[in-house]
Amino acid sequence: MKLPSASIVEAQAITRCFGSPVAADAVTFPVSAGEVFGLVGPNGAGKTTVIKMLTNFVAAHIGHGAALRYSSPRAGNTCAGSSDVHGFDRGAAIGR
Repeated sequence: MKLPSASIVEAQAITRCFGSPVAADAVTFPVSAGEVFGLVGPNGAGKTTVIKMLTNFVAAHIGHGAALRYSSPRAGNTCAGSSDVHGFDRGAAIGR
């Protein structure tokens, strides 16, 4: 996915499940260059999970995200009972 020239971060309906709880449910937003952006919500709302999906530490089950023109991997098309990250190498994402 190529981001519009002004967007540096974009989430499109990204969703991540851990078993039956949904940590982030269809989160969608763009962040433009020069914009100040914050994620605000109560404990357990999925803020950290969204950041982890955008920075490639955790794959989204549904949707797509990109930060600084790097696309986030997808774990699969479903949240049904699995928190496995299929085909994702966390060590490679953090430079090991």
